[in-house]
Amino acid sequence: TEFFTLYNCPVTYNLANRFRSGEMPLGVASYATYNTLMVSAPEIRGLWDFTLFPGTYDADGTPNAMTAAWGGIYDTNQVMLCLAQDHLTTENIRAVKDFTVSFATEKTVTAADFVGTESGRDLPDKVTAAGLHAEMSEHIYAPLFAEMPMTLECRLNHFTEDGIVVGDILHTVADESVLTGNGDLDLEKLAPVSFDPVNNVYRTACGRVVG
Repeated sequence: TEFFTLYNCPVTYNLANRFRSGEMPLGVASYATYNTLMVSAPEIRGLWDFTLFPGTYDADGTPNAMTAAWGGIYDTNQVMLCLAQDHLTTENIRAVKDFTVSFATEKTVTAADFVGTESGRDLPDKVTAAGLHAEMSEHIYAPLFAEMPMTLECRLNHFTEDGIVVGDILHTVADESVLTGNGDLDLEKLAPVSFDPVNNVYRTACGRVVG
């Protein structure tokens, strides 16, 4: 209540408009808000969504990864990924159901870009080629990558009519290096990056070019 009485925070507000203008740079909302921003705010496209790093196992057990520029929270404890249907990752998710979602960071941008530009069909062990080290999650049949400091462990819930992957978030893994003293996520320590498709570069959360 003190947020409203002491700090004059609004009880109701238009998140899409305030996010678009920069007045409210952070918010928790449904997939509908994500769609609204994608359609109504093309001028900030590529400047606000983090580059996601889904990981799966191929049919032969080889760890696979790619980068996804379009994704986010779908609903409470659910994540969504917009993946082309011909991606090997999409095929793996359909077959295995389990997958991880990490966040590409300033330190891992080179490896993330590599797995995002190379197909697992052409380079089966591209994870190793990218210099990444995979190990199986203790909770699901999907790989964790030692270099990625934060990962969501997910299980397929369904594919939407548009082919969007919707997964239930079962566990969250975070390295102590990206946490505050209270055990909360420190966004500055994590240093996630987003892909700017207009200028073909990766940017930090504050907009600085890093790759």
